[in-house]
Amino acid sequence: EFTFVRTESAEELVMSDRPSGFAFLADAIEQNRFYRQEMLQFIQGRFPELRNAADPAILAFLKARIGEAKHDQF
Repeated sequence: EFTFVRTESAEELVMSDRPSGFAFLADAIEQNRFYRQEMLQFIQGRFPELRNAADPAILAFLKARIGEAKHDQF
């Protein structure tokens, strides 16, 4: 319900290399959510190689991470 809880949770999941966090970020970018810029800043700060990357490159990175880690189970 609270967006800040969802975005902070997604950030924690990304830091734990969990696919659901990467999926949340990909959705924010693809669907142009109002928190899109915040998620872009987070992912670019977390992965410096993405610092100057355009959206398509960031999305490709996120989707690769979603596919790589199949261990995201609660």
